Amino acid sequence: MSSAPAATGAWLIGRLAETLDRFFTERAPLSPGERLLVAFSGGPDSTALLRVLRSWAGARHILIHAAHLDHAADPHSAERAKRAAEIAATLEVPLTAERLTERLGEEARHPRRGYEEAARSARYAFLERVRAEVDARYIATAHHRDDQVESVLLRILQGSGLPGLGGIAEVRERLARPLLAWSRRDLATIAASVSPAPVNDPTNRDTTRPRNRLRHVLLPRLEDSDRRLRERALALGAAATAARSHIEAAVRARLGGGPESPQRPHLEALNALPRELWPYALGILHRERGARYPPGEAALAELRRAVSRSLATGARVGCDAGGGWRWESEQGSLALVRRPLSSTPPAASRFAYTLEPPGTIRLPEIGRSLSLTRQEVAPWMFRGSPTRAALDLDLPPGRQVTLRSRRPGDRIRPLGCIHSRRLKEVLIDGRIPRRERSRLPLLCVQGRIVWVPGVTIDESCRIANQGPVWVAELFEEPDE
Repeated sequence: MSSAPAATGAWLIGRLAETLDRFFTERAPLSPGERLLVAFSGGPDSTALLRVLRSWAGARHILIHAAHLDHAADPHSAERAKRAAEIAATLEVPLTAERLTERLGEEARHPRRGYEEAARSARYAFLERVRAEVDARYIATAHHRDDQVESVLLRILQGSGLPGLGGIAEVRERLARPLLAWSRRDLATIAASVSPAPVNDPTNRDTTRPRNRLRHVLLPRLEDSDRRLRERALALGAAATAARSHIEAAVRARLGGGPESPQRPHLEALNALPRELWPYALGILHRERGARYPPGEAALAELRRAVSRSLATGARVGCDAGGGWRWESEQGSLALVRRPLSSTPPAASRFAYTLEPPGTIRLPEIGRSLSLTRQEVAPWMFRGSPTRAALDLDLPPGRQVTLRSRRPGDRIRPLGCIHSRRLKEVLIDGRIPRRERSRLPLLCVQGRIVWVPGVTIDESCRIANQGPVWVAELFEEPDE
């Protein structure tokens, strides 16, 4: 073997150590005695990161711990997990490993998120759990420049807004990505110096998955006509990140408080913001509370309505924010609170929740839950039921539905009717007791009521064919 490849590898290792030194001094500071968790797949990228981190950290008295999650996505995943353990042992880095079993099933079938998002959610939940167990300050991942290019281009194809176009953040909460300036090729050169050799995940060549299809099919074709495509994508991501930073600074100033202060925006200040700036204001609030973001359009519409009503009447704000969180008003400000997993149903009050089907949502105000699933047409659907309904609805991936209490002026076109009617009249005709009317969860799609449980569905949702339909089912929460 000639000395050139070895020299090149040694030179790259030195340069990467300098990168790590700057990153963990300026971007994600680490002090002697602190621990860093490394997300370790056993592939070339994470092997290069672990290889250089091990020597870099030792000289600075930083403790390194690795974590490997076997997604069990293919028959050879256990072999890759074994190789990852061997590499970690060779580098003398302690490793926590775990294998998934059935936990991806439900989320992996989601029409929009699919397997990739389900696997990502499981992976980061595992990494955060291990981080807490070993008391690490950060989780370091091996995302690199090529990943950043792919992320920006994917967001363009998905019609992402400004935050999404920024791509992968260098530091976000406990996540640290020190390799975003490095290429996949250079990391592979560094990884080649490790024995046993890292292994490539064959699922990364499955072009039925969007990122792989972009990487192996679309990106090479685009580069045939524009050799600077990668540079342009990186420049776009950097510009989007800078623009988002400036917008959020302006929004913080409008809402009050300095850049480091927790945000509980006053309802008046929030209501005065242009509609286009609400997502940025809520993004600040969600990140500082560690909540999932962004909420969907239906949830934002409900919040805007609730804030406006609160300012006009003094009513409290109480809206579902998704992911187990809820927006509530506290002393004239908007707070983000986590919904309790179980509680005694409170007295009936105004409520509004959003759901991206298929799925299930809890309605604690009435002590019930509602599920929305796709099912084949069955005989019971033509007989009616007080707790479930079959609806011929157009719900493309990503469209949310709303579950809410009734409001003045509500209307619906009952099954078999030519014109719409006031909901109040429909409930009176249906002999629904007054005390029960405020507890009825109305299923709405794009602002239109499509189901009143135990009363009627909207005529436009009548089953018109034999294809699959959406089934809404209301059920009581089980006793804890």
